[in-house]
Amino acid sequence: MTAKNAEKPIAVNHESNFSLIELLSIIILVGLVFIFAVPINQVRLSRQYVSQAVTTIQDIAVKAEAFKNNPENGYYPIDISQLNIDKQIASDYFKYSIDSEDSTVVAETKPAFGKEGAVLIYSLTGKQYRIGKGDADKVSTKYINENWLP
Repeated sequence: MTAKNAEKPIAVNHESNFSLIELLSIIILVGLVFIFAVPINQVRLSRQYVSQAVTTIQDIAVKAEAFKNNPENGYYPIDISQLNIDKQIASDYFKYSIDSEDSTVVAETKPAFGKEGAVLIYSLTGKQYRIGKGDADKVSTKYINENWLP
């Protein structure tokens, strides 16, 4: 080995290469962001859908009151189709109906909401909202927050 070869600097490769650990760390960080961001967005969307449902229920209640106050009727509609508002209440997230026995407007979630079968009820006589069909209805209270109601 000559003195000339010993004095040459060693060439260092300055290309940016990720190690496997760095790549996994980035994937974990991105995953954590999604873990926290997606549920927050879902709650926001659920609240928005329930707000739209409350507005629709209020429209149905106004029409049902007008139906009842009509001298030819004198009672709340037996079926929601009697109100002739099928196009106005069309929704991907809720199915609306009237329960003539309880004089209530019922909004039941569809699969597009994220969970099918959660129920929001408005009493036409009591002018109050409630979530679920009773105290044992855990599905409704899990997917519809009472604070979202007027």
